[in-house]
Amino acid sequence: MSPMKRNQRDFDERLASAVLRILKRLGVGIELYFTVREGGYAARVETEESTLSTGFLHRNDAQQIAQVRYGGSLEQTLRWFDEGKLCFGVRDDSRIVGKM
Repeated sequence: MSPMKRNQRDFDERLASAVLRILKRLGVGIELYFTVREGGYAARVETEESTLSTGFLHRNDAQQIAQVRYGGSLEQTLRWFDEGKLCFGVRDDSRIVGKM
């Protein structure tokens, strides 16, 4: 590895550590998991009591998406879908609880 790439990697690691420390002081905990299953499809990790599901959201979910989006409006959310943008979300049963 070149010295420049090594310096960038070291900086990235220090920056990530600093951000995690700041978030921890604010009461935000982040735990990363990376699950790999061979065969060309995403691995699914579920617990029996989990009611969470993930997947792409659709135009008919726009009202709920606008409710979980900070500063978002229904009109803006509908415009996203009209422009062909995708939205990935998390549901707790039928209620949308997160999106990106």
